[in-house]
Amino acid sequence: MKKIIIFSFVLMLITSSFSFPVLADEELPDVNYSLDKGQNNRSYDELYNEFLDYGYTPADADYHAKFDILVTKLEEEEIQVDLDNEEELSDSYVRSHPREFKTRVLGKDKKALKKAVSSNQALFNGAVDIEKAKKRVNKIRDEHGAEIGSQIRIDYPDGSTARFLGTVEKEDSTEEEVQTHTIIAGPWDQSVKMSSSGAEAVDNAIYAARTYFDYSSAAGTARVNDTYRFRLKFNGYPNDASKWSSHYETDAGATSSSGVVSIDIENLSNRVGTKATGRYQYLQGYTDARFKVSKAFSAQAYGLSISVEANKTWRQYAITEVQGYGTVHHWAGQFR
Repeated sequence: MKKIIIFSFVLMLITSSFSFPVLADEELPDVNYSLDKGQNNRSYDELYNEFLDYGYTPADADYHAKFDILVTKLEEEEIQVDLDNEEELSDSYVRSHPREFKTRVLGKDKKALKKAVSSNQALFNGAVDIEKAKKRVNKIRDEHGAEIGSQIRIDYPDGSTARFLGTVEKEDSTEEEVQTHTIIAGPWDQSVKMSSSGAEAVDNAIYAARTYFDYSSAAGTARVNDTYRFRLKFNGYPNDASKWSSHYETDAGATSSSGVVSIDIENLSNRVGTKATGRYQYLQGYTDARFKVSKAFSAQAYGLSISVEANKTWRQYAITEVQGYGTVHHWAGQFR
């Protein structure tokens, strides 16, 4: 029986902050969080519960739900926020006064708004830093001699976060550099391979492999997750894994966004292959979302790791690959 261990890392990385100009000079509208709606016409309660489902604390879920409604209100009234002459708050203030900072953002304090939309170190550095954390996960896996479900969270000084999670469950019904390609090539130009994970091998059992990748900051969230279901068969050779095979069952995904980030296009079910045998054959499934930045703020102000203007886009992928003998690999992908 394989033993599964989940490890979580919280890293504090000190880097410099950035400030960028944004647009127009208009008064910000009042928001009624009980009546006004967020992206996709979702109510406060719907947004709040969604964030809770994704593992946010009640306080963070409340903040992100309200900020999403605020940004949607700005877009509806075609307001582009002028923060050009505002002084940006420091990282140290954000770290030492997180609740006060978010209260100021929701209160439309322009200094706080500028900090929220101009700092997102998770988007600058998240993929590379997750790859570095992966090396530590692999070291612990080797020391324990066990398979590891990959769970990594990186908290940055500016308050932004990158999270990655990979798990494998049997269903009850039965190197340091960033890699440029998954084992099976896809539409991404950058991908981060996480530790493989697995569960107790059971003949003819169905497994659900879940891969989850998100960015979040005071300015918004962007997340993708993929659930790939496959059946593992021993094919009459219970003691010879080279003869085992994995068979595609279903692939389904989900995407979500909030704040200054919105979903432009989503592809929730993508797969390659229906059967793989042994060590050197693979199946693949992934969820793909193209995200864009609200026209209420310029993308430069949001601090994206790509040079785009408001309403321009980047793509994010949660990728799952299964070897023929049932080992699962989780990847986080980007296209920039």
